Amino acid sequence: MSAAGVPSRLTWRDGERLPAPMHAALIGPGAPFEMGTEQVRGRAHTVFVRRPASLRDVLVSGAE
Repeated sequence: MSAAGVPSRLTWRDGERLPAPMHAALIGPGAPFEMGTEQVRGRAHTVFVRRPASLRDVLVSGAE
């Protein structure tokens, strides 16, 4: 939430400026930063499909 009590939303507008082949290679289906929609606490959100499931997974992979 922002200071005014309005939910904030993080966006990356530069992704819209990428040329189509680069966009597909980075965030398209099967790409390292593939984006998808999932339900989070009952609301649809845009998320990274290939993300760690938890903070523990981030720390374990960093320790390896």
